[in-house]
Amino acid sequence: LRQGRVVARIREHRPALRFIVRTPLAEVEAHGTIFSVQVDGDGRELARVIEGVVEVRVNESGAVYELQAGQELALKEPLPRQAGQVCWESIFSSFSR
Repeated sequence: LRQGRVVARIREHRPALRFIVRTPLAEVEAHGTIFSVQVDGDGRELARVIEGVVEVRVNESGAVYELQAGQELALKEPLPRQAGQVCWESIFSSFSR
């Protein structure tokens, strides 16, 4: 996903079948969930979990975060971009469903 928003509902997690949304800064893998991933034109990305669990892997740093229902992770690519640098706007913010 380079720009825009996707909302996905994955009924059950099957290890042999993976559902991953790849963005410029990270990849988000579903584990039996309802979630959304949004990429704005200004380099902002937002992963939000409505139900279940997703795993977010940050491309350059290799950091891995498990998000539960009601949590979100926001990333922003700094400008000008420097290798290995990702600016975290918010991690694990809770939101109202």
